[in-house]
Amino acid sequence: MARFKFTQGCSSKFWEVSRRGTKVTVCWGKIGSTGQSKVKAFASAAEAGGFQSKLVREKMDKSYVPCDKDAKQLATARVSKSPKIKSRDKSAAKASRSTGGAKDQSPRKRLRAAFEELKTRGILALENAGYTQSDGWSDANEIATKLDAAGKCPRAAVFYYGQDTARGRRGEGLYLTFGSYARKHADKDSVAVGRLIVEVLKAHGFDPEWDGTIQTRIHTGKFKWR
Repeated sequence: MARFKFTQGCSSKFWEVSRRGTKVTVCWGKIGSTGQSKVKAFASAAEAGGFQSKLVREKMDKSYVPCDKDAKQLATARVSKSPKIKSRDKSAAKASRSTGGAKDQSPRKRLRAAFEELKTRGILALENAGYTQSDGWSDANEIATKLDAAGKCPRAAVFYYGQDTARGRRGEGLYLTFGSYARKHADKDSVAVGRLIVEVLKAHGFDPEWDGTIQTRIHTGKFKWR
């Protein structure tokens, strides 16, 4: 399930979408209310998934943002305080920059190395997580829940999903979805996490683009899918 919110001026609304097999359920209303719901059935699960992704894109285009807290509650994750970046992590980043991001490697190997470094920074980094953004968050939250139960709750998550992979194969680069698992001030920490992701991508030879807001995903920059 993917849950979003819109808070501007006098508006304070929520919107969520979930899929079970060939059926897509949409709920919406004023934050704090039970809201309304509607179910739509499709001929196939693939068609339902495509419709779900389309709805998510439309809401994000209208400035709706993911509700991190609600997403974690739905995943029954018990989130702890965000860990601070340790000095050895800073040293690792400095060492990575000094090598120029290992430009002799293929872009995908450099991307994998960047994701591995993010993991050392307390970021749950997933490649090709599901087919849609909603699928990706479901996978990330499920893993975060298990890590939290083991006392290793990640600071945040970053991933790209199947639809992003299709664009990547065309040489268009990847859009990375990200978000903080902080219990308090999650939006503020998400921005800090976004900056960290951009820093690590640059250290590994990418030229990422991001406007510095949680409403926009990070783009890796174009690269050949090899």
